[in-house]
Amino acid sequence: PRARQVTWRAARLPRVLLASVALTVLAAVLAVPSLLDSGSDGPPAIAADVGTVDFSFAANGVNAPTGRKPEAAKLWFNDGSWWGALFLPARDAYVIQQFDADARTWIDSGVIIDDRNASRADLLWDGTHLYVISGGTDPRSAKHLALFSRFSYDATSRRYSLDRGFPVRITEAGAETFVLDRDDLGRIWVTYTQDKTVFVTHTRGDDREWLPPYRLPLAEAQSLADDDISSIVAFDGGIGVMWSDQTDGAMYFASLANDA
Repeated sequence: PRARQVTWRAARLPRVLLASVALTVLAAVLAVPSLLDSGSDGPPAIAADVGTVDFSFAANGVNAPTGRKPEAAKLWFNDGSWWGALFLPARDAYVIQQFDADARTWIDSGVIIDDRNASRADLLWDGTHLYVISGGTDPRSAKHLALFSRFSYDATSRRYSLDRGFPVRITEAGAETFVLDRDDLGRIWVTYTQDKTVFVTHTRGDDREWLPPYRLPLAEAQSLADDDISSIVAFDGGIGVMWSDQTDGAMYFASLANDA
């Protein structure tokens, strides 16, 4: 696995490029009706800019559980319903919940994702499994270590269940964000920053077996500020990691080809 590290390629992203990418994506969404109206095979379109006041997440140690960070993927659509990984004070844990659109309320499935109040989760639903990386934000606390979980869905009972052998411990302590994605080869990747450095890791043929996390072998991915964070995205033929560098006032992106 170490041989792959030297193939990472990094580039500094100009501010103009970041702005143009955001505008291009927005223009594409507005120009293509199919992106706004998903039809019968996707989630229902929102009829108007409305909302409903929902339940409180107030509990000891819980801070903005659906806040704006790279690991903010908390919702997914499956089997005709929206689902969410939401903190439920009554259970003092993050629980898989199903949204009842008619009643405009969430239904507790009883399936706990993480019972640590200070944890944050990033989720990925691939149509077969629900993948979750969950950890706390304290890089000095073993109680905040990152756990990787995999859930399967039973369409008959409309219920998720934790697969045997999970969760799997990924780190020894916490980090400000843990983010995951799945590449074309079926590997699950995770990135985070710790010790002012970008780290990555991925599965090795089995979702229960992971490569020990390693520092991204690029000078640009080191000597970061304490508050810098990273994110990850799979694309056709490879995996990419993006991170901030507040000292340089820049964003960087590094990629690794699947055949590297």
